Amino acid sequence: MKGCKMKTRIISAVIAIAIAIPFIYLGGYPYKIAIGLIALWSYKEIISLKKTHEKLPTVPMFLGLLGLLLIVFANTTYSLYYSGVSYIYLSVLCFGLIIPTLFYDNYSIKDAFHLIGLLLFIGLGFNSLILVRNLDLKLFNKVLTDLMNGNKTNLPTYNFITGEKEMSTTPIVLNENDCLVIEGLHGLNPNLISDEYQDLIYKIYISPLTPLNVDRHNYVSTTENRLLRRIIRDFRTRGKSGEDSLASWESVRRGEEAYIFPYTDSADAIINTAYTYEIGVLKVYVEPILYSIDINSKYYNEARRIIDHLKTFYPIPSEYVREDNLLREFIGGSSFE
Repeated sequence: MKGCKMKTRIISAVIAIAIAIPFIYLGGYPYKIAIGLIALWSYKEIISLKKTHEKLPTVPMFLGLLGLLLIVFANTTYSLYYSGVSYIYLSVLCFGLIIPTLFYDNYSIKDAFHLIGLLLFIGLGFNSLILVRNLDLKLFNKVLTDLMNGNKTNLPTYNFITGEKEMSTTPIVLNENDCLVIEGLHGLNPNLISDEYQDLIYKIYISPLTPLNVDRHNYVSTTENRLLRRIIRDFRTRGKSGEDSLASWESVRRGEEAYIFPYTDSADAIINTAYTYEIGVLKVYVEPILYSIDINSKYYNEARRIIDHLKTFYPIPSEYVREDNLLREFIGGSSFE
């Protein structure tokens, strides 16, 4: 009987993989939906391996199912810029699965930790599959190879509004003396580009690196400087509210820790883009965005903290900022747009 069940599971797994192949090729939402369904099937199969699963109460089983889906699809909309699942969310999930042990005789701490381990094992694994597919290294290296060989190719672009990849309709070609600029979160990652092109790469790390001291007790950190820039840029170009930017900031920081900071020492040059006057410029744009956050929002207090901090700075009109200044990338009006 056990042999028959195992045979059935193996056949089912092969069929699931065969069905998933077209969705892997398509990518986008069809791929995410397919991954979600396979994750649910995996959850059911692994639960069934535990003989006592039929005795588990419905509430923790449902919470586990819901938690699995939330982990699988966590931070998969914004592709390269976000990494993994919130530690706060994981803590709440664990707490939510342990609490029912107080109310059910047939649901023990051991059962709770079995479910938690199962969710992390399946959820984080399938979440990584979605994130890796979003990166699409195969397409990246195909485009890079075409350009390096002098062939015309269409560049993929990422639509931050829809969260999907789009191909440009105008092909480009790399001429003999042209320089190819690759910019992004993974720009310093040595695994991004194949070994045959490593000797041709000149890596530049660009970031605001100088904190601004207000007085002996208060200062604006480089982290907060980047946050102000991001809030303005995402509101202006990516259709995100101030609340959205604050909500995603924790995940952005994890992405920096995982994909940028470990490789900064490998940079051939480092450019500090901090300006002593930029907080005054950014204040004009970021305050209306922060003021729009509702008082009932969980990010309201954080928005008020930033607003109170900005009160120590005089506003500086953008007319004083040159059109070729890097700040124009965030506030708009750049001569390069």
